[in-house]
Amino acid sequence: LSVKSRYARALADLRLPCAAVGLNPMYGPGLSPARPRGLAVQLRSAGRSSQFLADLERAGISLLRLATAEDHDRMCAQWQALPHAAVISFGAALNALQADATAVARDFAPPPFQALCALLGRMLAMSPQTYAEVQGSNQFAAQARAGLAQALQALGNGGTKEWAAVWQQAGQALSPVD
Repeated sequence: LSVKSRYARALADLRLPCAAVGLNPMYGPGLSPARPRGLAVQLRSAGRSSQFLADLERAGISLLRLATAEDHDRMCAQWQALPHAAVISFGAALNALQADATAVARDFAPPPFQALCALLGRMLAMSPQTYAEVQGSNQFAAQARAGLAQALQALGNGGTKEWAAVWQQAGQALSPVD
């Protein structure tokens, strides 16, 4: 569902003279965002695929059009696989620490804890298979999780210098890319 590269390869192997579009709504099944949005990639641009995407946009769906299926999958690793892994890992760590994450604790905890608990609760209300598919089928997901593990390891090495380096890297992630 969240991976388009394998479908693009299968279509290329079939050599059918037809249009094909990959769409990813970027929100879970059963959720209705206030502003429908998603990612779109033309897997095969023959036929009316451009018109189809334009029709969706005219209907009020915001689309981020990506050049290739690989671009789509790389972005989904960053936007889905990485945050999902971080939030689920947070929940697993809370459990391992036997932490108090009750509603009372969440009311008094600082905002980052509250935000992560809210994200964790939202994710746990969904099907674990959806998240497993995002993690398991995307060829770039392992790289995203490795980046998360590397950053956590760097923080765990201790001192102010390590924290400052990871802090700077985190800030650079929010800077515009040239």
